[in-house]
Amino acid sequence: MDVDTSIKLMFPEGIKHSWIDNPDFANYLNKLGMYDLDKLRKEVDHLSVEKSTILNQTQDLAFSNYKTFIQTAECSREIFQQFQKTEHSLGELLEEVPKFNTTCEQFMRRCAEIKSERQVNSISLAKHGTTLQLLEAPQLMDNLIREGHYDDALRLAAYIRKLDKTHGPSIPIIRKLCEEINECWKGLMNRLSWELHSELQLPRCLQVVGVLRRMGVLSELELRLKFLQARDSWFSSVLKQISRDDPQHLNKFIDVYRMHLFNIITQFRAVFPEQDSLLATNKQHFNDHPILHEWINNKVCDFIACLEREMPEDSDIVSCLEQVMYFGQSLGRVGVDLRGLVAPVFIRKLTNCLSFQIRLACEQFVNDMEKFSLESSVLPTTQLQLIDNQNELSPPEALMNFFPLGRYANGIIAILNQFRLCAPLALAHTITRMLERSLITVSTTISHFYKREQQAMSNEERDTLTKMVVCFHHCLVPYFQRCLHSLYSPVEVAAFLSVPVFKLQGQHLVFFETELISAPIQHLLPVNKLDISFHKSSQPNANEVENGEDPKTAEQTGLPVDNKKNDVTPFQT
Repeated sequence: MDVDTSIKLMFPEGIKHSWIDNPDFANYLNKLGMYDLDKLRKEVDHLSVEKSTILNQTQDLAFSNYKTFIQTAECSREIFQQFQKTEHSLGELLEEVPKFNTTCEQFMRRCAEIKSERQVNSISLAKHGTTLQLLEAPQLMDNLIREGHYDDALRLAAYIRKLDKTHGPSIPIIRKLCEEINECWKGLMNRLSWELHSELQLPRCLQVVGVLRRMGVLSELELRLKFLQARDSWFSSVLKQISRDDPQHLNKFIDVYRMHLFNIITQFRAVFPEQDSLLATNKQHFNDHPILHEWINNKVCDFIACLEREMPEDSDIVSCLEQVMYFGQSLGRVGVDLRGLVAPVFIRKLTNCLSFQIRLACEQFVNDMEKFSLESSVLPTTQLQLIDNQNELSPPEALMNFFPLGRYANGIIAILNQFRLCAPLALAHTITRMLERSLITVSTTISHFYKREQQAMSNEERDTLTKMVVCFHHCLVPYFQRCLHSLYSPVEVAAFLSVPVFKLQGQHLVFFETELISAPIQHLLPVNKLDISFHKSSQPNANEVENGEDPKTAEQTGLPVDNKKNDVTPFQT
């Protein structure tokens, strides 16, 4: 019989799992294997007896030591409970261990970061001075801009931008510094633009434009446009400060143009001395700068328009002309002589002024003739003698006998005195025809007076009117001719036109057409020559002029005796 069969017979229900690994069970099986049959049969009883003995002993032991057993049970229970608690705590510990590991890892990382920050702080502390200077760069640049140290500001901005290109992508503070420097850069642009919009001397102008050029923000063409726009804006603001209600508005306007336009042109040509790429010429003149030329053209057009709009038509036109001529001469030094452009404006204004004043003088004569009485002008025979010992430019004293003629002569003389200060050659023919028409109006008015009063005239009144007509024809007309020649000498006009003097007389240039003047009163002139010693021919001798005789020796020419004596002495009645 093998061992397995024996075990099945002995333990039909199978061996308990806890006995298999028990060495006492194995020893007992070995011991049973050594018994014989009788002993095996007795072994059951022996085991029963031993079991009951052990139970009895156990009971006795338990009875005698029950307290110990109770304490042992309590201790076991407590130990079991403690083990349960320990097991629960160990379970919780096992649950918290991953969190603890994570926290430890975070702590280690934080310690590493703190260590790194500490190292950075140590380095920052060591480099505190350099870092502080770098952080103060925007404030330093702002101070440099406010104090006008533009070169230092540009160098500082270039240094920060170099740092930005090198370390900008990796260092936020460098990017921040670069942004602040760019804001200061914009402030520098605004300040330079503001300076260009203010009164600027040439050295400062050169410095400002030089800084703008070094900044590289504007191209050369844009820089020129920016410069002219800024200076034009400042120039316009200066013009707007001149009050239009000021009586001297036009004079101040011309002064502003004279001072500042020349300065702006000089500044532009000093700042941009090189020739424009569009024009490559060998001569230096303002056409080398098309932008400047266009701007000057606009300013000159504006000046002429303002001059034509605001120029007074009175005696102030003379002072205005002097200022404008001086202004044009000053601009001529930079190639912008505008005297030829303003001459037509002054000629038109002078023409209108002369026409208006001569018309007033004629209207005054007409009004005087309506109130004139021949009875009050009848003089004794001794007072009717006309004396010819006066200076050629002095009014004939015979005019004192006839109030309308005297007053008319005073008016025309005042006009010529005013006009002689600025008598352009272009108005020679115009003023001649104006005076001629004025004299025709006077003669026509006298003729109308005769027609109106002839029915009621006495012989003395007719004689007085005849003397008045003779005074007008033989004294006043030649006198006005001499005054006109004092303004426009026929010799000088002929030399200017390159023609002989008799040609001027034939074309009635600076010469009156006496036939037209005397036509309305021709029937009132005496047939026989009156005994008046002052009478002289009003027209120059053509043979004498043609032969080149000096006008001072030709008494019948009506030309001034001395060209230096060009002042017409006002006649007082």
